[in-house]
Amino acid sequence: EQEEQDPIMRCEPRLAEFLGTTAVREKDAMAMVLEYLKANVLFDPKDYAYVVQDDKLRALMGEDRSRYKVKKLARRVHKLLEPLSEEEHITMLAEASMAA
Repeated sequence: EQEEQDPIMRCEPRLAEFLGTTAVREKDAMAMVLEYLKANVLFDPKDYAYVVQDDKLRALMGEDRSRYKVKKLARRVHKLLEPLSEEEHITMLAEASMAA
């Protein structure tokens, strides 16, 4: 049931490059982005609702701006995810079980 509520999604190329993976659950994608922002001290110290942009974030967002609202970043991450086809999902599960 948990899997149906938060299915594994395919990452569009920009997001895949940023995350280093081609498929991920949506909540995990945003968690990975937030981890990157924290690790690279990209939250605007004057207003934590914003992040400042570095080259990697610029490539993800596809825009050249000095900073972004975190909500806009979350919407962009959501738009860069697509549902896996049934065949892709089955293949991914088979690969995961073989690796375990």
